[in-house]
Amino acid sequence: MIACYKLGIEARAGTPGALRAQLEADIEKWRRVIEHANIPQQG
Repeated sequence: MIACYKLGIEARAGTPGALRAQLEADIEKWRRVIEHANIPQQG
């Protein structure tokens, strides 16, 4: 738990649907950041 605290991560209970929605939102957020920074795709 201490490692999560140091990283600014908060553990909380939720549903699989809520996790999916959060992951999709995070992926879209970082996709835009990467695109805006012109970072090339790998692989």
